[in-house]
Amino acid sequence: MPNIQQLEEELRQTKQIVQTLSSNLEHMEQELAVIKGQQPATGQRNLSATGSFVQPTPMYGAPVAPQNKPQGQQPMYGAPVAPHIQPQGQQPMYGAPAAPQIQPQGQQPMYGTSQPQGQPYMQPKPPVAPQTAKVPAKTTGKNTEAVLGKTIMGIVASVLIFISFILFATLLIPLLTDAIKVFMMFAVSFGITAVGLVMWFRNKRENTFFLSLTACGVGAIYISLFLCNVYFHLINDILLYILILVWAVGVLWLSRYQQRLFEAIGEAGIFISVMFGSFVCVSHGDNVMLLVLTGYTVIGIAAYLLIRMDDAVSLMMHTIFGAVDMLCLIVSANTIADGVKNANFYIILSVLLACSLAIMVLILAKVDEENAYYLPIVGMVYQLLSYIALFSLLGKENVTFVAALLFTVVVYCVLEILMKKVYAKRMDEKRFRDMFAVWQGILLLASIAFMTEISFLSKYLSGAILAIPLLLYGYRTKDKKSQVFGLISYVLLCLDVWTNVFAHCAWTVLVFILICLCLYLSETEYKTNVKNVAYIAFFVGLTLSVFMMRGELNLDGDTTAVLLLWVLGIINIAAKLTPFGKNWVTKEEEGSFTVVSNVVNGYLMVYALAAIGMTDDVQRFFAILAALALFSVNTVSILKKKDNGLSVYVGIKYTVLTLVILGSYDAPNYVLSISSFIIAIVCVVFGFLMNIKSLRIYGLVLSLICVIKLVMIDITYSNTAGHALSFFISGVLCFVISAVYTVAEKNMKDKGDIL
Repeated sequence: MPNIQQLEEELRQTKQIVQTLSSNLEHMEQELAVIKGQQPATGQRNLSATGSFVQPTPMYGAPVAPQNKPQGQQPMYGAPVAPHIQPQGQQPMYGAPAAPQIQPQGQQPMYGTSQPQGQPYMQPKPPVAPQTAKVPAKTTGKNTEAVLGKTIMGIVASVLIFISFILFATLLIPLLTDAIKVFMMFAVSFGITAVGLVMWFRNKRENTFFLSLTACGVGAIYISLFLCNVYFHLINDILLYILILVWAVGVLWLSRYQQRLFEAIGEAGIFISVMFGSFVCVSHGDNVMLLVLTGYTVIGIAAYLLIRMDDAVSLMMHTIFGAVDMLCLIVSANTIADGVKNANFYIILSVLLACSLAIMVLILAKVDEENAYYLPIVGMVYQLLSYIALFSLLGKENVTFVAALLFTVVVYCVLEILMKKVYAKRMDEKRFRDMFAVWQGILLLASIAFMTEISFLSKYLSGAILAIPLLLYGYRTKDKKSQVFGLISYVLLCLDVWTNVFAHCAWTVLVFILICLCLYLSETEYKTNVKNVAYIAFFVGLTLSVFMMRGELNLDGDTTAVLLLWVLGIINIAAKLTPFGKNWVTKEEEGSFTVVSNVVNGYLMVYALAAIGMTDDVQRFFAILAALALFSVNTVSILKKKDNGLSVYVGIKYTVLTLVILGSYDAPNYVLSISSFIIAIVCVVFGFLMNIKSLRIYGLVLSLICVIKLVMIDITYSNTAGHALSFFISGVLCFVISAVYTVAEKNMKDKGDIL
């Protein structure tokens, strides 16, 4: 019976499989019809993601439970089973649904979309046409083609046409009268201009060729006006410039359509007019005509600036052209005057000076986000132009330098106010700050240059008149630029040897004290570099003051040299040993100032050696005392560091000092050798006491040099007793060195150290 029941069960499952296969075939036919477009699909057969059938489902959606089959039993009646991958060690069951196949990655199922087991079939999606990737249109070279085809070729065409007219003119001019020549000249010029404008507007302002043709015609009109005056003499100079002014107005109107092109043409026309007119005026000595030309130039410059002042590039272009035009007029006016100044000269220079100042004010008012980085340069140019006009107008008199100094200070203050109030929001931009800092730096140098020409200021105030207010303002407002400028003014003050000697000395000391007070009271503004530079400048200024005082008071040279050595030495030693040499905020050691003070001390050491060699008697004694103090100021600190190189430096400097002192008293050679021998012994002893090997080695090397010097150089027979005594002493010293090494070696062995 169990076998019959099992057979019935397998029969039932086989029927279900046959029904499933029949349903699958039906679905396949429907999907094939959908693909061929014959009829819509009503269902879809589920396939697994790998392309094989999943658990078969009856017609009414009820899933068939999987049947357990004993291991090793084969399905009966040859029922078809879908291909599958059987797990390892597991046998297929009778009538069991096919296991899903493993499908290669990326391969789509053959008969539809996979469906999870037990879920209803999904309707098949209509086939989707393959997408074609959109290829972007080629734009490379489009802009280049437009520039070459329209702009460049239009300009080239206008140039070629203009050249052709010139060639035709060379053939026809000899055959024509002056009236016909002038008529044809203007007819061709206005004709080209009219044709270019008409075609330009007819083509809706798009064809660059016709605009270039218009520019060619405008230039031809300008040349025709000049030829009427210069070559044909049909109009006078005043009428010429009136007509050129009208022409410039027309060019300005045309610049509405092609701004840069016609602005350049208009400025070129004014420039040529000024150059040519100035040449004619200078040739004839005619300052009346130069006055007319000045008015024409100022009107032309003003017209272009006022109409195009909102455009940064136009403003730059017109101010540069204007500066060149006005410089040409100033030079021409001075050439015509040749030292004899009349009313016309003063009017011309006054107009040009006023125009320069007005343009500089305009530039300051127009500095904005777009042009802040280069308009200050133009402002500097016009300020320089103002100086030239001012000195040409008043001459190099004392009052002129006073006026120039006041003008410079006013401009400096105006720039500072603008940066603090008007442009305060942009002060974080480096380029903005740098441009105005350069302008103010040039003003600072100009102020110092003008002061040197004002006798009272240069003699009694010098750079102090600038250094003091700049330092006070800089540290009061925490403005670093003013602090730097004040420091520069102080450095120049210290180097100014043309001022009064007592004023120079007083201002050198007082301004240095002011800098120290500012640094001490403004902790947030304390800068080591400022202190270092001021300290060096103070030493240089004090040195110059003492030598200037020597010449002014006819002091003894030796006394002055020793006095200066003591003053500078005491100041530097005090700076090194007091809190002045430390950081005034953190109270810690300040490495950079230590280096500066050591450099100054080295300079004073060399100065002391020179003073010992140049002075006599009492002055030499005080110079030696100062030298001993300067040579010993950092000896202890160097030896404590036990640095090999610096320790040798200590031995060398005392050796040199000893030899210089003995040499100043004309000591014999053997005395120098014995003295060096003694220094060598001292170096060896201290080398052992402080455990500095390099110092001991230096002592040994120095002793060997002394022995060689004694034997090879110092030995003579002129003073046998003296030399015998020197050799005996040297021998004793050698024994002393040997004894020192013997004792040191024994002590070090007892301690377990190695020599």
